Amino acid sequence: MRLLILILLVSGSVFAGDAWFLGAKFDAKDTEILGIPVEKIDPSFKKASLLNQQDIIKKFPIAKNDLAKNGASFSIDLSLEGKKYRVVNGVYQGENSRGIFILVVEKSKSKWKKVFLKRYAGEAGFSALFQTGTSILFNSCLNCGHSGSLTWDKAKGFIYEEPKEDD
Repeated sequence: MRLLILILLVSGSVFAGDAWFLGAKFDAKDTEILGIPVEKIDPSFKKASLLNQQDIIKKFPIAKNDLAKNGASFSIDLSLEGKKYRVVNGVYQGENSRGIFILVVEKSKSKWKKVFLKRYAGEAGFSALFQTGTSILFNSCLNCGHSGSLTWDKAKGFIYEEPKEDD
């Protein structure tokens, strides 16, 4: 029985290495995102940082192939109805909370302004964007299928649909 338990522990640690994104944690260090003070993005934010491929690969070298294979993005530029938008994701730290977020900003003259924010309290961990046709999926893992979906509606603007729960 002891041998079996040891094998399961070793197997589990190998799997955890392959699923690096499940335990990934990141620090929120910045007081501005794209020139916008973090408290203007959300009054509860004290610090926030955008995630990017270079920093993730530096921290988790195994991530390089996973990110490329899955088409993960961390910043997506859009032109809609003659306006320029950028969709980004990252981590935040508040007084008593932390977590991940997806943010949409609009280019207004030479500055970005917040248009949409969805945050999820919890661990300040991995998240990525995936562009699929007319939607941008926001996911905190790779290949798990629990994605929020951001779409554009001409009359309503950006619409975010929460991830669907498993049956």
